[in-house]
Amino acid sequence: MLLVVRQVLDDRLGDDQGAMLPIKASSQLAFRVGGLRVDVIGRGAELDRTRAWLKATSSDRTALFIEGEPGIGKTTIWSDGINQARLEDWTVLVCRPRPSDAGLSNVGITDLLRNVPDEAFADLPAPQRGPLEVATLRKEAGDGDLEPRAVGTALTALLAGMAVRGSLLLAVDDAQWLDAASARALAFALHRQDRGNVRLLAAFRIETGTARASAAFTTFESALGRDHIDRVPVGPMSVAAIHRLILET
Repeated sequence: MLLVVRQVLDDRLGDDQGAMLPIKASSQLAFRVGGLRVDVIGRGAELDRTRAWLKATSSDRTALFIEGEPGIGKTTIWSDGINQARLEDWTVLVCRPRPSDAGLSNVGITDLLRNVPDEAFADLPAPQRGPLEVATLRKEAGDGDLEPRAVGTALTALLAGMAVRGSLLLAVDDAQWLDAASARALAFALHRQDRGNVRLLAAFRIETGTARASAAFTTFESALGRDHIDRVPVGPMSVAAIHRLILET
């Protein structure tokens, strides 16, 4: 158990349901869900590592993977990373695939790019723009319009263009369910970013007793290289954290 829920007595945590705001201690996180304040306990090291990765201006670690068993707190840490990036004026693109998405094509990049305005696509050369618009269901398909290299090249240019205006975070929760076409396109594009301000924050489920990595994990590792991926394992809570949890509940 990672969360302590309290009734909020003031509005300092914001009004949006699910809005997340950090509290002063770097080892803690608080956010509001409806009328409740939720405090995170026992994840200080993981929160600090994720925040340090975001703040590293010259880091060659293109991606950070938060790894752990189901229900252990990966999404909480991932969500804090998104919030921290937004506080630092990063543009954040979010994708949360589900098991049913894994067998489809380009669902992940469609979700990631759903809030990107058409004007950003318009800046792409026509041979690139068409395949990416088809892949993300912005345009009807024609013969040859979903050639993977064309989609990957277009995504490379689109992300690079967005990054000219500021740092860009691609955030994927439950990335083990990312469809193969999206994983390949994202890996292709991330590997070819030159500015160093386009990064991937992904949470991966690691099943107990399963040694085999997900297909998406393998795709990213192969394209980016292990030296360019930071990994934050999320394990069981410490005895001290459990003691604090007991005291506060």
